[in-house]
Amino acid sequence: MPSFSILKIVGQFCMCIKGMKPITVWQRPRIYRAILLFVITSLSIATNTSASTLYSVNNWQITGTDVQTGLNVGTFGTVSNNNSALAYGDGIIFSINNWQITGTDVQTGLNVGTFGTVSHNNSALAYGDGIIFSINNWQITGTDVQTGLNVGTFGTVSHNNSALAYGDGIIFSINNWQITGTDVQTGLNVGTFGTVSHNNSALAYGDGIIFSINNWQITGTDVQTGLNVGTFGTVSHNNSALAYGDGIIFSINNWQITGTDVQTGLNVGTFGTVSHNDSHLAYQATTVPIPAPVWLFGSGLPVLIYVTRRKVFQQSNLRT
Repeated sequence: MPSFSILKIVGQFCMCIKGMKPITVWQRPRIYRAILLFVITSLSIATNTSASTLYSVNNWQITGTDVQTGLNVGTFGTVSNNNSALAYGDGIIFSINNWQITGTDVQTGLNVGTFGTVSHNNSALAYGDGIIFSINNWQITGTDVQTGLNVGTFGTVSHNNSALAYGDGIIFSINNWQITGTDVQTGLNVGTFGTVSHNNSALAYGDGIIFSINNWQITGTDVQTGLNVGTFGTVSHNNSALAYGDGIIFSINNWQITGTDVQTGLNVGTFGTVSHNDSHLAYQATTVPIPAPVWLFGSGLPVLIYVTRRKVFQQSNLRT
């Protein structure tokens, strides 16, 4: 088996380093092949165990759908409004229940506390850099997730359940049918990024693009240039939900969650159903780190090769 061969190779290397048994020239190709097999196998395991989850609201329950398989992966708390807002960050899914922002640990399913209050049960939410943003009395407020403290206000909106999205230090919102951006560090307005046909239209941010809904079409605006970069499917509700992740923009059309590839504009499938056409969505991209043995073995590989070559060179000199 490959694992047994790798153990033998590691043992041979250890013996070589201790000077007990040098590795001969004819053994080196097999050793290098075994090392390469070990690294590739470990990387493939890391890749195959990655997964992403799309969260939505269905019959007052937050449900998760595996984006790779399309299977339901469980429920993560309840809400008091079928189009309650959702946001994901750092292992927590945030929602609104009875005017309070609540957090649920997606690993355990346990409630991890409350993070401020809102003035509307389907107020918008957005998460970024340890802060959960919400709307309270027409103001965008931020709450530090670690401390639970209010960290300030970040502009105003013209609708108490206006949409929010966060990206690259900017909190995006809708004010008088315009998408506006506020720098979280300075609190200053950084410009407008297109218009919408509904004051509580949905927003999503990803890869430098702010997505919104205008006349039943999902449109994208480049944040750097302010230019429209195209349309990405249609929705059946002007304030349908949006979420972005891994190159796909998710939306709701006729009670179904659909995904559109941003590069090609093609529909990539459906990902569950919702009980409200403007239910909210949140995306969790799960990245599995490369296993520690790969880093350790990879970082030690140059040293092992050097030792091997030196041993072979010394042995050949002794023979001559």
